[in-house]
Amino acid sequence: MVYTDERKGTSILSIKLLFPRSGSILQEKAMMLAKHFPNESDTFTASSGWPERWKKRHGVRQMNICGEKLSANEGEMNKFKEEFQKLVAEEGYTKDQIYNCDETGLNYKMMPSKTLISRDEAAAPGYKKNKDRCTILACSNASGKKT
Repeated sequence: MVYTDERKGTSILSIKLLFPRSGSILQEKAMMLAKHFPNESDTFTASSGWPERWKKRHGVRQMNICGEKLSANEGEMNKFKEEFQKLVAEEGYTKDQIYNCDETGLNYKMMPSKTLISRDEAAAPGYKKNKDRCTILACSNASGKKT
């Protein structure tokens, strides 16, 4: 992402990002790069606002590649928790008898949903989504003991 032009003695930023990146990845990489510059590494900190300032300074913006999900209904969630706690108390269930099981899909080859692009570019480069997927079923009891 960054290379040095030895003829001019300056660092030059390559805006052509080949795969999706996020602000947290930029922070992590900046901290890693700072270690290679002893005079700067003592004073440099990639704070939470640093990626935004970096993007503004270098004309980079963040775009969604695909949509985002809505959050759960908190009112219904709290109602269910109260009813469930009441049922557990009435029936006398132990933590060993209470299980939670859920399935999830692991898209192990899918790229991140956001990317950084130059301010001059109108759209993010497209790519075909890789749909290789593994379904995982996770189950545990409330006590955390193996049964």
